[in-house]
Amino acid sequence: MSSPGNQPDNKSLEEKLADALTKFLVLGGGGYGLYNLYLEDIPKAAISFGISLTTSLVTSFGQPIIDKWKSGLKSSGEKTADALNEEFDKATSRVLNRGFDKQYLEALKVQCDRIELEGFQNLQPLALDKVYVPLQIQTRDQLNLSGQKTIWDFLPKRYQTPSQSPHRRIAILAAPGYGKTTLMRHLTRTYAIDPPDDTPQFIPVLLRLREIYGLLRWIDEDEQRTCSLSELIVEHIPKQRGCKNLKPSKHWFDQVLKEGKCVVLFDGLDEVPKAQRQAVRRWVDTQMQDYGNVQFILTSRPHGFDLRPDEPSHPIEVDTRLEVLKFNNPQKETFINNWYRALYEREWSSNQQERGEQLDSEQVSAHIEDEVKKSAADLRKQLFADIQLTAIASNPLLLTLIANTHRADTFLPKRRVELYERICNLFLGTRPYAKGTKLSLTATENKALLQLLAWEMVQRETTQFTLVEATPWIAEKLARCTKGQSFGSKQFWEEIRDISGLLVEKETELYEFSHQTFQEYLAACHVKELGEAGEKILFENLVNDHWQEIICFYASQKDVTQIVHTLLQLYSKTSELYLLELAKRCSNQGREISTNTRKELDAVLLDKAEFASVSSYAGLKLILDGSSQQAYSLGGGVDLCQFSREFTEIVLKKNFNELIPIDNDTVIRDSSISGREYWLFLQDVANNHFNAPVNPGKWLQSELNDQQSHLSLTWDEANWFCAWLSTQTGLAPDNAVYDYRLPTEVEWRQILKKYRLAPHGKGQQLIPTTEAILLNGDLQAFTQSTKTAGDLLYVVRERIHMRYANLINYLVNNRWEEADKETEKVMLEIVGWQESDWLESDWLDVENIRNFSCKDLQLIDQLWLKFSGGRFGFSIQKEIYLDAGGVADFQHYEIAAIGFGVAVGWRENGVWTYNLRLDGSGPKGHLPFCEWNGLFRASRKTAIFSRAHICGL
Repeated sequence: MSSPGNQPDNKSLEEKLADALTKFLVLGGGGYGLYNLYLEDIPKAAISFGISLTTSLVTSFGQPIIDKWKSGLKSSGEKTADALNEEFDKATSRVLNRGFDKQYLEALKVQCDRIELEGFQNLQPLALDKVYVPLQIQTRDQLNLSGQKTIWDFLPKRYQTPSQSPHRRIAILAAPGYGKTTLMRHLTRTYAIDPPDDTPQFIPVLLRLREIYGLLRWIDEDEQRTCSLSELIVEHIPKQRGCKNLKPSKHWFDQVLKEGKCVVLFDGLDEVPKAQRQAVRRWVDTQMQDYGNVQFILTSRPHGFDLRPDEPSHPIEVDTRLEVLKFNNPQKETFINNWYRALYEREWSSNQQERGEQLDSEQVSAHIEDEVKKSAADLRKQLFADIQLTAIASNPLLLTLIANTHRADTFLPKRRVELYERICNLFLGTRPYAKGTKLSLTATENKALLQLLAWEMVQRETTQFTLVEATPWIAEKLARCTKGQSFGSKQFWEEIRDISGLLVEKETELYEFSHQTFQEYLAACHVKELGEAGEKILFENLVNDHWQEIICFYASQKDVTQIVHTLLQLYSKTSELYLLELAKRCSNQGREISTNTRKELDAVLLDKAEFASVSSYAGLKLILDGSSQQAYSLGGGVDLCQFSREFTEIVLKKNFNELIPIDNDTVIRDSSISGREYWLFLQDVANNHFNAPVNPGKWLQSELNDQQSHLSLTWDEANWFCAWLSTQTGLAPDNAVYDYRLPTEVEWRQILKKYRLAPHGKGQQLIPTTEAILLNGDLQAFTQSTKTAGDLLYVVRERIHMRYANLINYLVNNRWEEADKETEKVMLEIVGWQESDWLESDWLDVENIRNFSCKDLQLIDQLWLKFSGGRFGFSIQKEIYLDAGGVADFQHYEIAAIGFGVAVGWRENGVWTYNLRLDGSGPKGHLPFCEWNGLFRASRKTAIFSRAHICGL
């Protein structure tokens, strides 16, 4: 038992204060009398009462103060402790994650070092930095003629923080195959290795949304909070290729995100299943708002980002919407050269290792360059010879498929669906056998199984699958194909993955098609095989944006009359431009369509085009004047500018159906070119899709609208517009070859004898009349005579011989070397030589030249003049020869020939060198060269000049 002195003190605060005060009163000097009274047995109760009353009043007043102090000190202490703990965790994180940034960036280099789809997955893949061609980007305001831009033009500069950038939240929208994912990988790799000097040293975070949407779980059900960006990053990184051993820290990523040191790349919003897309949209938008000092870039197909009126989904607020432009010709050429160079470098490296051959680096480089030159030249020759094929090669994916096809088979398909068919046959049949890697099933059987797989994936609206999921989907079909052979699903999956390359394993046991468009093409093939049952399901999904590419691939293989008719009916009920655009795509890509349905579609498109033209001009004027930054819409949730070009193209095509005949092969458009039509040309020049020495920038403040036909053009600008028309595949009514040009003065006078100019609708129209007068006497049309000033641009379309098709396509694409050789070929064909005779003859001799067709010589010269801007052509060479002292009498004058050779760059330092500049940079008259039989003969060349003089060139 404890002694009383050791017992715990259980007195209250008031009791303790009373005791203390009693002792003070008793022991203090002033309290001596009270002490005596105390000793004299005066009742303690009286004294204690007074003391207790006093202490009670004191404690009643002081206790709340003390309690408040205690509470405040406790709260401050807890906050201090939390702060100390956080700082300790950060310090610990810094210690534990010291060097993590370097490890992480090294892992990103490995992760993004190769092209994901290039058709040779079973070999060492092609390096991204060897093949990548920078994409051209533009804002959604397609009326902007400011020219070419890349993604770097929209990213923060070194002196900016992301919060200071007007483009902190960027959405990049593009159709399938335009290189959105490759662009994201390129940005990730560039930031990880060596970002441009004028940009911040961002730490890149690449997140493919179809891979991470499953991680967006609820962290707190009560607060309805999903995981934060840093939490998701930390969980996702170790799952990526090359990142397995990394141990990312949430505190580390919290810090770099807070400090604005990250660029976060969200790739493929459209690839998220529709059921999860609303949650993903909300989460992405929240992260973009919460992390206000972070640069974000989001990619998607347009239908995955834009909301339709009937779609109750969460919008994502962005600062800038960008679009990826089609490849222009320089980009196509660069890609082809890069692709073949990377391919041959890889093959030479592999061959040297296998054979043990040790050539020095110069020998290897020489061999590689020789093979690149030959292969790339042959592909370019085929590509640029056909306007349809040139149009197909509009994006990185399709050009990659074309290059793969050319590598295996020199014959190139000219329709997108045929290209996919060829590629599938190549991957499932031809190429594996050529490389000695035999597939167990035939190409037809493998394709049928993949069609079934793609169909099941489309039904489930997914782009990824596990083998456990997919094996039952194909089990019955596989059993029928194997006919009881010992060939199981495991071997099938391995062969399709490792040999064909059409399937890729993104993560362990998680598969997808090497590109989503393969899934869509194969699903469309399955719909076709299902017949009426498949078509019924397809019609039920016409308004499902996930089916858009499937519908187009299906339409490419069928008569599209019923599809287009149904889409037009749906459009009439909903006014959704998505349906009208899909109808137009199906009509353009379909194998056939009835005349009535085509006319019905054209009427609806033209009606919409009229509205789009007026509305887009009104919007453009406000934007250019700085009066408004408003986003203009045509309804249905579609941005006006997105369709402005397409609708203007419709008007252009419609106007070229309204023609006045001049003779059997020649017609003239009955209306002058409007400002809106001329704008199409300027936009292609600005984006380098057509090469012409025209400055689009000067037109930014001009009223390029439908009401303006009196254009302030130079003669050269009018002529370049005619040249550009040859690139517009939709203008020709059939498969014939046409030349677009200005009318001759004779043709124009002939027209004015029967027609007069009158204001009509969109400008000046030729109206039949018996009077040869001009209503507007002060207006004059441009003609081929450079001496005559013009106000109105009228275009003549002349049907020419099919032999000129390749020459026109080479010239319009500035393929000068191919055009020169094609000119030689055309001229030999005109004089009647067969290709089999060419090796046994002098070919084009002086006698052939003396009798050469003036009409053909004039046409060849006109084509060269038009597409070179008056720099190349026989007429140019003739004038140079005459100025050098030559005479047009079919005689050879050596001194004049020498002077001519020096002037055009064929003769240097007293020697005929014939160093041709086939990039178009040669002096005036440098081309055409026309070597003919491989040995230039000056006498034949000067004979051409004599014939040109006689023919009026």
